[in-house]
Amino acid sequence: MSVAWVAVGASVLGTAVSVSASSKASKAQAQAANSANASNDASSAAALDENRRQYDQNRTDMLPTMERGNLAGSRLQGLMGLGTDTGAGGFGSLMQPFTGAKLEQEPGYQFGLQQGQRGLDAGAAARGGYYSGAQLKAASRYNSDYASTKYGDAYNRYNNDQTNTFNRLSGIAGSGQQATTQIGQQGASMAGANGQIMMNNAMNNGQNTMGAANARASSYLSQGNALQNALNQGVSAWGNYSNSSSNRPPQQGEYNFIGPVR
Repeated sequence: MSVAWVAVGASVLGTAVSVSASSKASKAQAQAANSANASNDASSAAALDENRRQYDQNRTDMLPTMERGNLAGSRLQGLMGLGTDTGAGGFGSLMQPFTGAKLEQEPGYQFGLQQGQRGLDAGAAARGGYYSGAQLKAASRYNSDYASTKYGDAYNRYNNDQTNTFNRLSGIAGSGQQATTQIGQQGASMAGANGQIMMNNAMNNGQNTMGAANARASSYLSQGNALQNALNQGVSAWGNYSNSSSNRPPQQGEYNFIGPVR
């Protein structure tokens, strides 16, 4: 075998080794990228699940407060005369002004009035003037004074009762509203955190995939360069051999244009 063919064979063998090594490195890089992407996906999924679990747990914990708030709000709405359920007990009662009719319905009002009237009647009877005009005037004045005195007290009690009812229901409704607001904020926070997790995962996976693609492209380029170098070396070796052989006669075992040299 001629030196030229030996040189060409060695070049081809070296190129094959180089191409095989480059291909294996490219495949290893792709496998590493796939493994890293799978790990990123699993970590991201676990983080998303944990965020959802915490949000669901918080919402479950706050649900009774929100439900109480809704009930209190509905009750307060009815007492304020709002809504369409006009048949509900106490509908619009918080908006009704205090009147004299309410004064007479005050607990103890009639009892106090009757007791005072009995005292006047007993005094008049003892004086023998039970049916006199003075007794009638005294009874009338007493009723008027009693009503005036008790009206202010009853008015204050009425307003206090109305205010207490309103404040208590408002407090419960406000707690429910606050819980609802907190859950809404936590939901928005979770959505933002989950979005960031998914974005980071996508970026990391993209970088891993791009790195593998670049490694594969570099491998292809290296293989192409190696093949080109092998071809160039083979052509150069053959050219050198041709130039050297043209200046000497054919040797035994070599071929000329007619056939093998004997």
